[in-house]
Amino acid sequence: MEAAAGQPIRWRLAWAVVGLEGALLLGWMVYRAGQPTLLGHQGLTQLLPLFALLPGLLGLGILPLAGWLSDRRDPTARGRLLPVSVGVLVAGLIFLGTAGLLRRGLPAGSALLPLLMVAWMVAVQASASPALAVLEEAAPLRELPRVAALITVAQGLLGALEGPLTAAALRLGPVLSFTLGAAVLGLGLGVLRALPPFPSGRGSTPEPGWIPGRMSGRGPWRFPWREGLRLLALALSVGLVTGSLLSLLPRLHPGLAMASGAGQQTAAVLAVSALAAPWGGRLASRWGRRPALRGGLGALAALLALDVLVPPLQLPLLPLFGLVHSLVTTSLTATALATLPASSAGLGAGLVLGGAGAAGSVLSLVFGDGGGVAGAPLLAVVAGATAVALRLTPDRPDP
Repeated sequence: MEAAAGQPIRWRLAWAVVGLEGALLLGWMVYRAGQPTLLGHQGLTQLLPLFALLPGLLGLGILPLAGWLSDRRDPTARGRLLPVSVGVLVAGLIFLGTAGLLRRGLPAGSALLPLLMVAWMVAVQASASPALAVLEEAAPLRELPRVAALITVAQGLLGALEGPLTAAALRLGPVLSFTLGAAVLGLGLGVLRALPPFPSGRGSTPEPGWIPGRMSGRGPWRFPWREGLRLLALALSVGLVTGSLLSLLPRLHPGLAMASGAGQQTAAVLAVSALAAPWGGRLASRWGRRPALRGGLGALAALLALDVLVPPLQLPLLPLFGLVHSLVTTSLTATALATLPASSAGLGAGLVLGGAGAAGSVLSLVFGDGGGVAGAPLLAVVAGATAVALRLTPDRPDP
């Protein structure tokens, strides 16, 4: 049964999900800070390029699969706690186990460390999509962008602080930082598990009006291939545009980047995105998540083209980039939770998280991880990805 339009937002549930997602983000920062140093000390520097791409490639399979399995097991918030708990606990134990092994000493060239790193990534990704799917029960369909905006706030603030947090983790060293990372994961899980059970936010009724042939619920193991592939392609396309903004734009004009600091430009965009997220959530709720996603994506592509064509505008455009990024990210998160039926919210969350993560790997493969970026290839990627995303997002109001 679909939630009534006047159903109140369950802010306590929403903030608990955001707390866990923030803990997972902090865990990723600790992992990324320690990974290059640890692989280098073990004489495994040849694995660094592979491990830079591995999160996106693994997530393309693990995130949707974990979300789908949580849907099949029990698509309620209380039912998703088990897979979330198992994934987070395993990730925390791997952090603690790795810290213990490092304290005792590992032989050079040991394959144990890379295997633990891969296992950690799988555990975290296996918990991420079921955790995000819990957010679906926090609000009725029309208000989902308002609670999705809280995820944008967490991502923006932590992303803006990633530089100082990474530096702090490096100063602490891998043993202490991994131990603190395990504690943060445990704290985030504790906050989520302290919640009482909640009834479903919108039940198992499919949302009409976007993708024909939507999953009807026939058969407990039926996978909605057509709908899922469209949602994955949408997330990948949007991820290519937002990834171009955050990772490639600072490399577009090396002189400006050196003067202001490439990391500081990205941090400024993310900080504005976080501060603007409540506004973006309200706007997307008023307009509808699909029109907001279309409008925000088109505006972001236009701003990126303007930046490429008129380099001196890059710094003045940073606040506008942050505003539009906030609207796009919030609308995409709401789309992840509202496109498929509520009983498949885990799959929807996993497809969007996996597609957005894979976009980062695609950009790394095409443009590399360092050096300058030419304007023409960047514009081609942004234009193509925007065209695909707009094609997959119908130009009509949400039902």
